[in-house]
Amino acid sequence: MTILFLLVLILYRLHYMTSTNAGLCQGNMSWCFEVRGPNYHWVAELYEQLNLPVLPAVVRALQKSVEERAATLKKEKTQEAKANRVHMKVARAEDQESRRKWLKRKAIEHTYGHDEDGDLGDDDSLEDAGEATVGESATEVISGKSCRCGSTEHKRTSHKSCPLNKKK
Repeated sequence: MTILFLLVLILYRLHYMTSTNAGLCQGNMSWCFEVRGPNYHWVAELYEQLNLPVLPAVVRALQKSVEERAATLKKEKTQEAKANRVHMKVARAEDQESRRKWLKRKAIEHTYGHDEDGDLGDDDSLEDAGEATVGESATEVISGKSCRCGSTEHKRTSHKSCPLNKKK
């Protein structure tokens, strides 16, 4: 059982090393395309070094993949593609900002199923809860509720300025 386990670990490690090296070779295809030409591919060279037959269909498929990759990279370098990437980045930032504002608004409105009196309330209790603006500091009261001491500057008796704080 232990020998089988070690063999499996060795195979996993070998697979990791092989796939990592293959990924590095594929990542260098841009350089190889420019230096060695469109007919070169590292897989064909690997087959030759392993004394495996390099079939013409494999060579054609590899050449086609190299040409498609070069065309894709060339298309990504155009001004239109760059402008599209910038546009998508700005749209994503705006979307994140709107989500952030929505979450803050929902956190302010949420009563966890209770109104201010502690009873189960409905949506009408949101109007009475008081609204804080988005961007208020964390020390200000968010939902309009106050501490047991009556202060509206904090909500908990563990706050440093609360007279009911036990640590004072």
